[in-house]
Amino acid sequence: MVISMRILRLLTVLTVTPFTNAVSQQQPATNDGSHRSGAFFGVGLTYGQTSGLAFTYQSDGLHTHTLNVRVGGTISPHFRIGGEVDLGIWVSRSDPYGMAALALVGTIYPVASAGFFVKAGIGAHHYNEWIVDYGDAVTALTGVAGVGYDFLHSGGRFSFTPFLQIAVGLTNPTTDQYSGEESKIRLWQVGLSVTWH
Repeated sequence: MVISMRILRLLTVLTVTPFTNAVSQQQPATNDGSHRSGAFFGVGLTYGQTSGLAFTYQSDGLHTHTLNVRVGGTISPHFRIGGEVDLGIWVSRSDPYGMAALALVGTIYPVASAGFFVKAGIGAHHYNEWIVDYGDAVTALTGVAGVGYDFLHSGGRFSFTPFLQIAVGLTNPTTDQYSGEESKIRLWQVGLSVTWH
């Protein structure tokens, strides 16, 4: 009887073990967000539209092109904090313009295993109109908010990151010299960056 029980146990192990191994191999590996750790660095390009700059005399706003750089650290797989810089020089209707922006931004990943994120922060935007003899400029404190997605690539350490963001001026409205109306900076941007995690 003892020998029979031992044989039954042996047959059970030999039968069940290969089956459980096969099932576990078929289950896809889950991404637990472990790639999101330590420092991160991103660089990309943006296209956007700025309004609220009265000195441009352009009712449809300025179409901006900037270099976007992000660097910071990871608090947890759900949260990151860092700095963002936007730099751009472009020509609109024969007039040269420049923009420089700096912001402190917090980024939340609602689901650690997914790439979707929401970000918000505060910073400063500076716009300059380089026109001989009467160039103008404005600097304003701004609130920044946006959404994006990290599409992981190359072993999970790099991602392509499309994003959409808006910056809204909180201070220093500009005044239209003809209408007398005040308006604050507003900047919509869409961009694509490469991020190292």
